[in-house]
Amino acid sequence: MVKKLTILSVLEPFLSRPKESLHLSQLSRDLKEPHPTLRQHFNYLEKLGVVKKQIKGRLTLYSLNFSSPCLINYIVIAEEYMLINRMEKDLIFKELVSFLNSYNYKNKYLIFGSFIDNPKNANDVDLLIIGSILKDDLNAFSRKYNLNIHPIQNKSMELISDALKKEIIKKHLIINSTEEFLRWLYDGS
Repeated sequence: MVKKLTILSVLEPFLSRPKESLHLSQLSRDLKEPHPTLRQHFNYLEKLGVVKKQIKGRLTLYSLNFSSPCLINYIVIAEEYMLINRMEKDLIFKELVSFLNSYNYKNKYLIFGSFIDNPKNANDVDLLIIGSILKDDLNAFSRKYNLNIHPIQNKSMELISDALKKEIIKKHLIINSTEEFLRWLYDGS
């Protein structure tokens, strides 16, 4: 498989740290790409108004430009790209996404926590459900794929605590309703 660095995949490090300014060398480590390639991509995104560049001495820092009306569109695509990449790498994750997407189209789903970084070593799958799901159906899926799914159900995103919201921002994959989740996660940014 050929790994292709797209202009929007360079935004991935910001998805878990949306309010931070990141140094080019940190971005290079996170994305495993050389500085010149990333500099070119970020200069282009700066011209589009998606990111802001700040130079402090010899340091070049980049941050998301929350005043840009187009930022949400770019971040939605970056989130979707991250989800697709994850499904290509992990078949059980792909089955979970397929199950959730076919279960109830009115529900909103987001996976967060340790399962995002290392699904093989994670104790459970933290699943945020906005809406309702039958525990029996979820338990049947859990048994079939030997996954310990920890559902957190709520009727509305607004009812979720700020502490949980901060934890979700750090490590998450949005299964559906991406723009709605992002607007909720980045509210106040």
